[in-house]
Amino acid sequence: MPYEVITNPLSYYIDSNGKAGYFYKSNSPLLITYLPEPSATLYTDLSFECTPSPPTGLLIDASGSISGKTATNTLSDIDYTVDINGKRLSIGQTERFATYTIRIVVSTEPKFAYLTSLYMFVQGSIITIPAPIIQAVLWNTYYYTLSVTYVNVNATNTNTTNTLNINAKTGAIEGRVLNYIGLVSCQVKIINKFIEYTHADITIDSVLPLQSIVYTGTNVVNNGGIFEFIQGIYGILQPNTQSSKGEYSILGCNTSTKLPLGLSFDASGNIFGSPQTISEPHIYTITFANSFESTRINIIICIKRRYILTPSLSYDVLITPELQMRRKAECLQHKSNKNNESSTRQLYNIITNGNRRIECLSRSVVKSSSSSGVPGPSINLFYDPATPFIGNVSRTRPINILP
Repeated sequence: MPYEVITNPLSYYIDSNGKAGYFYKSNSPLLITYLPEPSATLYTDLSFECTPSPPTGLLIDASGSISGKTATNTLSDIDYTVDINGKRLSIGQTERFATYTIRIVVSTEPKFAYLTSLYMFVQGSIITIPAPIIQAVLWNTYYYTLSVTYVNVNATNTNTTNTLNINAKTGAIEGRVLNYIGLVSCQVKIINKFIEYTHADITIDSVLPLQSIVYTGTNVVNNGGIFEFIQGIYGILQPNTQSSKGEYSILGCNTSTKLPLGLSFDASGNIFGSPQTISEPHIYTITFANSFESTRINIIICIKRRYILTPSLSYDVLITPELQMRRKAECLQHKSNKNNESSTRQLYNIITNGNRRIECLSRSVVKSSSSSGVPGPSINLFYDPATPFIGNVSRTRPINILP
C-alpha cells in the first residue's frame, strides 16, 4: 500500500470485508505518508485530490501525506479516494496515473464513570455493580475489559477466588468474592478497534457479615436488662467490636441522641459520661451500619440516685468532760434515780425554817459522783443546760448528698 502510518496512536485494521483502513483517536496527531510506487518516477509535478474531503482537521498536502487532528467522530467506515495527477516526462502531458482508496475512522475517546469508586459487599454475597455512565459516544465495536488485584493478600488470606466478571458490552460487573477479606482493586478499560482508552478504577471492600451488638459496662450495672448509671459517677457502655467498617447511631426518646444530661454517644457506639440527674428507664435504639447492611439493638438506660455513708465520728474529739457530766446528770434526774431526793414540800420547809442555805445558781447540783457510781475522787455533779448537747450521732448512717 502506498501509504504508511508514521505517527501513533493509530491502528491499521482489516474489516470483515477485507478492506484495510486506519483507526485513530480524535484530537490525536495523525500522519499518513505517501510512499511513491516505482511508476511515479515517470511523472513530475505531482498533485493529490481527496474525495470526499478528509475529516475536519485533516489535510492532504503537496507530498500526498495526510496529517492533522480532528475532533469529529465519523461513527462509520468511510473510504477516501486519493487521485494522483502528474506530468508525464516522455510527452510533457498532465494525466491521472494512480488512484488509491484509504479508509480513515475517527473515534472520539469515550469517557465513562461508575456511580462511585468504592463498593462494599459481604464476603461470599452476590456482587452487582451497575453499568457505568457513558459521557461520550462509543464506536459500535467497543468492549469492556476487567483486571482484578487483591490488595490485602497475606499469609492468612491467600485463598482468593476471582469470580468477578464484566459484561463486555455494558460494563456491569457481577460475581462473588470468596475466601477473602479486604480490598479488591478493579480496573475497567474500553477497547475500541484495537485502541485502548483511558480506564476507570473502582474498589470493592469485601467484609465479614455484621455481628449482633452486645453492650458491656464499667461503673454501670446491668439489672435484669436495664443498664443503671449512678448519678454523678462516670460510667461507660461499650459495644463489641465489629469486623466490618461502619458507624454507630442512636435514636431514643423521640429525638436523636437525646440521652440523660451528662451522657454522650460517639460514632464507635460508646455511651459514656457522668449523669447529672436521675431518670426513669428509657429505650434507645443503637444501629451499626455500613453501605451494605445494618444491625441494631434496643437497650434500656436509667439513672439511679447516688448514696454515700458518712465516716465514723470520733468521740475523743466531740465528747468533752462537761458534756459527760451533763449526760450523767440528766440520767440521774430520771424519776427512777431520785430515791434520796427531797420532795418539794421538804425543800420548802428547809427554806422557811432556815435550817439549810440554798444558793440559786445557773447550774444545779444533782448528786455527788461517789454516790452515783462514778469512779475516782468525789465531786459534785452539776446539770448545766448551757453545755452544748452534741455527739449523740450514730457512727454511720446513709445520707443523700445529691438532689
